[in-house]
Amino acid sequence: MQQAPVIWLEDSVENRVERIRRDYVHELCAEFTQQYGEQQGFHLFAERLRHSLSRIAKRLGDKRYRHLSYIMEQALALQQQGDFSLHSEWIRVLLDEYYDPMYKYQYQSKAQRVQFTGDQEAVVEYLQQRL
Repeated sequence: MQQAPVIWLEDSVENRVERIRRDYVHELCAEFTQQYGEQQGFHLFAERLRHSLSRIAKRLGDKRYRHLSYIMEQALALQQQGDFSLHSEWIRVLLDEYYDPMYKYQYQSKAQRVQFTGDQEAVVEYLQQRL
């Protein structure tokens, strides 16, 4: 894999935020509540999110970690009232300030092997043509 050609999929921040919110908030919470019931499931789901954020706390730095943790807690409180929108805020910050710089570094380190870059539709078309 260290020598394999690379296809780089690009997507807008908004699409990525929405997909992450759907997969890691809406659907994950639904799985927990289905398995453990409404109260216990939500509690376990919230603990999973908190734990996931705490695992990268050192890399985020104390100030950014505390800020994201605060937004996440507010988002969880609103979620219990049926409003999932605030989750987008901490997800967006994580993408902008944590994940995207890592992705940029990975892209630069693999730039010589990148054979194609594009959005989902372009990547699928490119791969279908190569079959």
